[in-house]
Amino acid sequence: MLDTQYILSMAMFPLLALMIWAGYYVFVPDNFRGSHVSSRMHELLIVTLMYILPLGFIYVLVDIQDAIANMFGMGSYLNYAEYLIMVEGNIVSYFQNITTPLLTYVNSAIYLFGFPFLLVFTFFILVYTRKFRALQEYTIAFVLVYVIAYPFFVFFPVEVTGYTLHSVDPLLYNLSPIIVEGIKLSDPGLDNCLPSLHTALSITAMLIVVFRTNFIRFKMFSIGITTSILFTILYLGIHWMTDMIAGIVLALAAYFITTKYRETITKLSAGILLSIKNRIGMVDKSITVLCINCACEISVNPSTSSSVGSVQCPYCDTVQEYHLLTHLLEQQVKAKFNTKSRL
Repeated sequence: MLDTQYILSMAMFPLLALMIWAGYYVFVPDNFRGSHVSSRMHELLIVTLMYILPLGFIYVLVDIQDAIANMFGMGSYLNYAEYLIMVEGNIVSYFQNITTPLLTYVNSAIYLFGFPFLLVFTFFILVYTRKFRALQEYTIAFVLVYVIAYPFFVFFPVEVTGYTLHSVDPLLYNLSPIIVEGIKLSDPGLDNCLPSLHTALSITAMLIVVFRTNFIRFKMFSIGITTSILFTILYLGIHWMTDMIAGIVLALAAYFITTKYRETITKLSAGILLSIKNRIGMVDKSITVLCINCACEISVNPSTSSSVGSVQCPYCDTVQEYHLLTHLLEQQVKAKFNTKSRL
């Protein structure tokens, strides 16, 4: 059974990697695909690892969800779907009035692949193009959405509509037991419905892309795929209308809090960065930022008040964002490498 659970993940990763590769050529602007960008892949790896840590925190929460529920006496037998039935009845069943095999396959693909692609590629394009402020906001909002939703999953479990309403078929789960077991990795009881994370996270990603970046093609894609996801979660017999509405409210709240109070939220990380600078003796040292437009090196004396800064290139006037921790770590690695080379 454990092996069956991982089959879906093993199948998804290669396809998702292929989609990201294709997305790179479709959505990343041409001026970011130059050789001067690809030559700084070690910097991108550092940023990726740094922002992947919050995802590890979320993974731990998912892994211990059942243990926390049992600790509070909230067993898997609980199901508060009856209250949602009192609120909205079987309105979700209307979305399956147009059921066809082709539509089911398309929507299943959107649910299984379109949703993770939106989340992962948003992260990728922000890292690759060094949109560090937007990346910071996206990461904070992502964690905030999950942390707010988590207590609902533990204390207010709501089963999927396809297993609750007689008039709704679990179209996604009927396709294959591999899909069911794979989804249970993140939702063991198939009862993490309220609020809908598919709604909240996809709208959060869309808001960041639309309002915090200038990637026109990816903006259009994020709007289209997010709209499709909202239809998909209802059509496939997974979420309730209440779930979707709660997910929309959660996304808007997370986006508002993150964009308005980003500086306040990151004060702690700024303090950690200052501590790191002190430990490696780089308090008063300048760092080198590579201009994304002309590839010239810009010497910067970074501020200690924020982990994200910006500098105007003196050669082409391009405003370049940089992440302090990224450059500190990069220079430390270079120093160690140069020392070893001399030896």
